Amino acid sequence: MKKDEFNKSLKVFIIIGAIFILCVLMFYLIKFSHLGISNDQAIWAQFGDYFGGVLNPVFAFLAFIALLITIKLQNEALNQSKDELELTRKELEKSAKAQEEQSASLKLQNKATELQIFENTFFKLIELWVNTRTNIKYGKYYGLEAVIQIKANTKDSSDTRFNKYIKPYIEQTLKILQYIENSNIEEKNLYFDIFSSQFSGDELEYIEIYFKESEDKELIEKYLLNA
Repeated sequence: MKKDEFNKSLKVFIIIGAIFILCVLMFYLIKFSHLGISNDQAIWAQFGDYFGGVLNPVFAFLAFIALLITIKLQNEALNQSKDELELTRKELEKSAKAQEEQSASLKLQNKATELQIFENTFFKLIELWVNTRTNIKYGKYYGLEAVIQIKANTKDSSDTRFNKYIKPYIEQTLKILQYIENSNIEEKNLYFDIFSSQFSGDELEYIEIYFKESEDKELIEKYLLNA
């Protein structure tokens, strides 16, 4: 309920009530003042009946009007509260939507940052792997030619004679595959394909021999040999 409107209406009714009382008293005094003040209880009873009979309907009417005004003000206050609640609900919805959008944006940013970090590490590992392969030395052979010669002289997976030449290269190959496998990125196959494209056929043949009896055989076959 609007307090100012209620107070204003109350003052109006008080003034109207006071006017009616004064009017009734003035009318009585004008008509019967010549009789003076009576000591007769019957006369006072008649005065009370007159006073109450005239003013009671007026006050009842004013009370009824006041009730209607109070109900109207209460309805207006209720409607205002409903409007305020609706505005609050809409503001909360907007706030929730903004938070969802912000959360989605942060997720995208985090995902992009995570991918960037992954790629930086991934390509640095490949760069290191390429340098390691280039620096392989077996006899008079270097790099890929050294791998080819080692493959040609390797009997089977149990032949460890060439580990001192080739092991860092093999370990880094496995490390890169495991790095991709254990990452949280979505397009893992893309990076497996990028890495597998760095190998020659001779390299893949040697790697297949090397890991034939290894516990990492499944990883090698899935993402490198069968890529």
